[in-house]
Amino acid sequence: MQHFIPKSAAAIAISSLLLVSGGIAWVQSVAAQSSGSGFLIQGVPNREEILRYSLDFGGLVRRLDRYRLNIPAQDVAVAEVQANFDARFDGTVNPEQVRLEVEGEPVDIDEVFWSEEFKSLEVVLEEPVAAGQRMKLVLSRTRNPDRPGFYRIQARVLGTEANPLFRYVGVWVLSIERRSSRGA
Repeated sequence: MQHFIPKSAAAIAISSLLLVSGGIAWVQSVAAQSSGSGFLIQGVPNREEILRYSLDFGGLVRRLDRYRLNIPAQDVAVAEVQANFDARFDGTVNPEQVRLEVEGEPVDIDEVFWSEEFKSLEVVLEEPVAAGQRMKLVLSRTRNPDRPGFYRIQARVLGTEANPLFRYVGVWVLSIERRSSRGA
């Protein structure tokens, strides 16, 4: 869900915490089509859809980091994992540094595809992960975006049914922060 707020209302929007459909909303500066700049408010998905993650090296802009993206146990065996990044994500993913862990142990990956154009990562497994097991997608040597803010990464999995379709799992909402002036 997105709403455009004109400049005049921007101060009100920034000065208060916005709650949208059970989640927190964030404000991002954008250019309007014909009326100068304004703010775009993006709602966060339902709390149940937000997936856990961690960034090993602080999530600072333009820095290399390691993303640890948790995927909850699924009710089907999983043959492929897909991560679709926010269109604003201008960081880079190193497909040679991608691994998938199941219950803490790495599994064999057949192929990894990273599409810079579509901001999409596909991880094809050699053997499907059995239903009911937690997974973690680990992206090492990933360059964080150039701008601070919140970036969504949508998680989907491909099951092993007769006619498999990608299933929506949830979304990781990454927080990328400005470099600290302390200690620099």
